[in-house]
Amino acid sequence: MLYPRLVLTRQLLSDSGMIFCSIDDKNQAYVKCLFDEILEENNFVANLPTIMNLKGNQNGFAFARTHEYTLVYAKNKSAASFNKFVIDEERILEEWQQDEIGYFKKVANLKATGVNAPREKRPNLFYPIYVDNNGTVSLERDDEDCIELLPITNGQEMSWRWGKEKFQSEISDVIVKRENDIFSIYKKQRPKIDELPSEKPKTLFYKPVYSSGNGTNQLVSILGKKLFNNPKPVELIKDFITISGNKSSVILDFFAGSGTTGQAVLKLNKQDGGKRQFILAASNEITDTTPKGIVKDVTSKRLKRVMTGECYDGTKNFKCLEKNQPLGDNLDVYDITTVSPCEATKKTC
Repeated sequence: MLYPRLVLTRQLLSDSGMIFCSIDDKNQAYVKCLFDEILEENNFVANLPTIMNLKGNQNGFAFARTHEYTLVYAKNKSAASFNKFVIDEERILEEWQQDEIGYFKKVANLKATGVNAPREKRPNLFYPIYVDNNGTVSLERDDEDCIELLPITNGQEMSWRWGKEKFQSEISDVIVKRENDIFSIYKKQRPKIDELPSEKPKTLFYKPVYSSGNGTNQLVSILGKKLFNNPKPVELIKDFITISGNKSSVILDFFAGSGTTGQAVLKLNKQDGGKRQFILAASNEITDTTPKGIVKDVTSKRLKRVMTGECYDGTKNFKCLEKNQPLGDNLDVYDITTVSPCEATKKTC
């Protein structure tokens, strides 16, 4: 099924065009070989692990699956160019410091607060920490010049947030600050997977809004109920389009599914005044929840609603997601079927 579509896609792509293909870990190796054959191996750009469920799908065997893959190929890699994300790199890096492990920033004091902080509540968390002249911390007094620190606040014995074992294992994640001969110990916070954005897209694709659950919620908010399994989130497709095209690009999705690609194009055009166009193709599969078929009950209906505010049947009881403003009004829907030469030419056979 995929092979003839890829052959046709290669013919349709402009010389600077590119293709993004979402695939699971079971099939990505086979699909990459198919792409290497049709689009040629030297036009391979990236194989992006794309985080769709950071918590992990617990239904998988042995491992909680968090990601799928996005294969990226160019029609002609030498003619292709990719855009960068717009971020304030300097401002972001000002928030972080670096040590031998990597980036960090100072967060909470290691001394506990609250109703459970007093020593009598957690006696095992009351112990001395030693600081030498170089600011190095230890649980052992290395020499006589070491300063002994105890979790004491306003003369009351309190407790540390960490036990000895955790402190020893994560000793590289503490900061010693000295102000007016008073020493304080703080925790280092290491960046989470999305906290150090880069102008150039990273090979690990992740934002919280890429969650598959977010894609489902977006579609339910438009159609009123769940009619399609695992729709892609709009923000993920928007970012793929942002880095790979321009404001006048034509985007073809030949596995259109619920129509996320169309909505992503419409939202981008609304945001930056672009004139992008989309072409979506899908089989009108009939299911228990889509008696007229997925294209008519989901894809077309979704796009009609976000574009005009009208329901597929012509009623106007839907408010658009974009602050109640329609995203456009030019949507053509075609039924494609196979006809004989006689039918096509209106001749009698």
